[in-house]
Amino acid sequence: PLMSSTLVLLTNLILYTVSKILIGFLAVIFDFDIFFKFDTVSKILIIVGYIFQIILVVFFALLLARPKILHTVGNKLIGLLGKMKLLRHKDKKLKKLDDMMEEYSMCSKVIRENPKVVTKAMFYNFLQRICVISVSALTFLAIGGNFHDMVSVWVVQCFVVIGSNAIPIPGAMGASDYIMLDGFSKIVPYRQAVNFELLSRSISFYSCVILCGVVVLFRYISQKRRIV
Repeated sequence: PLMSSTLVLLTNLILYTVSKILIGFLAVIFDFDIFFKFDTVSKILIIVGYIFQIILVVFFALLLARPKILHTVGNKLIGLLGKMKLLRHKDKKLKKLDDMMEEYSMCSKVIRENPKVVTKAMFYNFLQRICVISVSALTFLAIGGNFHDMVSVWVVQCFVVIGSNAIPIPGAMGASDYIMLDGFSKIVPYRQAVNFELLSRSISFYSCVILCGVVVLFRYISQKRRIV
């Protein structure tokens, strides 16, 4: 059902964002000094990104815990569009919204009453982000880097994840590249940092694409066999 799918995606988005906030804390714990080596623009992006993530978590958590907020916003929006003559059959739309929100509230209650499932999903979200971030650190180690600097590379990548969220997509890609090059160039020479950034980004991106493709294909084949 639409509302069930919406709530699952919303819950996953909350957990995904919380994972990034926790990763930011880990970066501070492991090597906060490297933050001060970034230039001013990178520092601003990281700070704004972190604040933005916290705001998002609070906002989405309210939508999950207080369905009435979403219901009120929906009612006002439909009413406004009706007054502007941009929406026909306003009463039917309001009735449909009431039915959808009733289902939304029921699904939201189920999620809130199953903390073990949410905790498990949180663990997998956090683990997935750790794996992706670790690609840069392990790539650095594979090309001959030392363990001490590898930790710094990992922390830089954590800050990249946080800072890239300061700007909406597609601008986030530019912010990500900027912070990554800025941070890596404080560990290795700039020319080497460029090559390293391209290599690690390629590995992390295409490995995720290939893995997701394999999972989707496997699921598709298994469903086809059940139908047959």
